[in-house]
Amino acid sequence: MNIFHPPNHATEFVTKAFADFAKIECDQSIMGGDFNCTLDTQWDKCPSESRPPTKRARAVIELCEEMGYFDVWGITHPGEKDFFLFLKCAYE
Repeated sequence: MNIFHPPNHATEFVTKAFADFAKIECDQSIMGGDFNCTLDTQWDKCPSESRPPTKRARAVIELCEEMGYFDVWGITHPGEKDFFLFLKCAYE
């Protein structure tokens, strides 16, 4: 399932999407998309920031924990940082 969580939509949007996804009967599943939040600001930001997760990020983190979902990249590339989008001019 691919999800786009628009910035102006309530957190309940992603909660419903996860609930709907859980109803699909299959042995393996993949969920991805753009949740418009940073789950770990020290790991997923460049430069890193030390701040607590937003309400939206906390909801996604809690839903992933409840449903047993995990970050495939983080598990298969421990300690490795990579970004799919990097604005070089912002850090020069």
